[in-house]
Amino acid sequence: MISADYEAREFLSVDFCPDNDKLIVTVTGEPDFKIILWAWDKQKYVADQALGIIQPQTVNQISFSNMDPSVILVTGKELFKYYRLQESNHLKLIHTQIKEKQDVS
Repeated sequence: MISADYEAREFLSVDFCPDNDKLIVTVTGEPDFKIILWAWDKQKYVADQALGIIQPQTVNQISFSNMDPSVILVTGKELFKYYRLQESNHLKLIHTQIKEKQDVS
């Protein structure tokens, strides 16, 4: 168990912030499937957000944006979500879809 606040028993992915080596972001496994942003140097959490995973979605990776470290990307099978860390330490969903590739024949 990760902590008493979460039922998940594992982290599926972790990433260090490219602009601030004191922040890391993780995503937990079943049954929670939550993003957790941590202040690594203080060993405490900054924010969390449930992903709302539905079958057949799976989580493969979580990462900070290289262009904007306040943006976090979660990807996986049939899963693509962008979140932005707000000043109030809240993760806000900002994008959830990839346009289907069109066949140009």
